[in-house]
Amino acid sequence: MWFILSILTAGFYAVTGAWSKQVTNYVNRYTATWSIFTFGIPVILLSFSFAGMPESIGSKFFWAMPGSLFLNMAGFTMFVTALKISPLSLTYPFLAFSPVFLILTGFIFLGEMPDASGIGGIIMVTAGAYIINIKKEESGILDPIKAIGREKGSLLMLVVAFIWSFAAVFDKVAVLASSPFFYLTIFNVGFFLVYMIFLKRVNPGFISEVKENFSKLFILGFLSGLTVIFQMVAIKLAFVSYVIAIKRSGMILTLLIGGVYFKENITKFNIIGTILMAAGVILIGI
Repeated sequence: MWFILSILTAGFYAVTGAWSKQVTNYVNRYTATWSIFTFGIPVILLSFSFAGMPESIGSKFFWAMPGSLFLNMAGFTMFVTALKISPLSLTYPFLAFSPVFLILTGFIFLGEMPDASGIGGIIMVTAGAYIINIKKEESGILDPIKAIGREKGSLLMLVVAFIWSFAAVFDKVAVLASSPFFYLTIFNVGFFLVYMIFLKRVNPGFISEVKENFSKLFILGFLSGLTVIFQMVAIKLAFVSYVIAIKRSGMILTLLIGGVYFKENITKFNIIGTILMAAGVILIGI
């Protein structure tokens, strides 16, 4: 069951990413980030209404939920900043490292240690996710690594991957201490309220943006809400490093959407990365 849920997470993650790319042509990136969590609330509340309150709420919830909230707010803010100040091809590959970081953080905080085939699968997915995001064939496979010294966005995105490896651990602690739907309801409402304070400072006209693009932002939030619902149920059932690794494999679908819908060029790096990621997911599944 967790594997199917993880695949669904990857699929909706890819569609959400493609749709967010479309949305950011119309609204500020910070407005889009806020909308992801704000407009995800209705679908999460609907799921929560069917699931009901958890039987109990453990004490760990009360530090894990705020911890994840602030880590994710910092991570998302740094994420959009990295994309703004540096080229996509030199920043996005570093998100691939979050499943590898999760092997360490998952073991330290959750006692989760994948077996040899699981670690091999995670490394293959990570390598594939890194390679699949290299856009320019002439730049070389190591160009993003070399760019760390000259591109602030590259280093910033590596920090984001590290932050999100901790945030995912906090997610699991909070989910185990309550329920996926209860946690997501509190988390998204918290993100909506707290991030809006920041948003008012960096983009005072965000209300007008939201009104003018309401339907686009609602779809973005709806897709994101489904993504995190599948993800949180999956991490309750399986190692968080496995779930996040499979989630990153959604980049394969993102690549296909980019090629078909956005008419983006598919390079040899894209093909090699896709093969590695698919093999890694199969290995994790086995």
